[in-house]
Amino acid sequence: MKFDDFRGWTLLAATLIVLAGCGPKVEKEYPVKGTVTLDGAPMADGDIYFTDSTTGNNSVLTVANGQFSGQSEAGKFKVQINQFRDETVQADATGYVPPGGSTKTNIVLPEYNANSTLTAEVTAAGPNEFTFEAKTK
Repeated sequence: MKFDDFRGWTLLAATLIVLAGCGPKVEKEYPVKGTVTLDGAPMADGDIYFTDSTTGNNSVLTVANGQFSGQSEAGKFKVQINQFRDETVQADATGYVPPGGSTKTNIVLPEYNANSTLTAEVTAAGPNEFTFEAKTK
């Protein structure tokens, strides 16, 4: 291609414009922190998910000793609280036991994770501090 004519330069400019718009859009993230109680006591360990219902994007923050902190995009999020424990798997009717003999089970009730109605709104202005209570029974 010759760049000494108008069409060559126009093609190059159009290509650069298209390429400039490609790639993932990176959203700014903001500090988020808070507390989680489980059955009235600080949750020993687990995870808390902030999930955007429109994009599906989520931030997964680790809970330790009832506290969590991390980063999240701004917006309104569905909140899910999880604490998994190893559970021994019993043999099925045929005697089959899965490899390892155990599975991870979420001990937090579904109303705080899979069926959660908990929400949090993260803003650029902050302070983005949240308190959540969950139950196992």
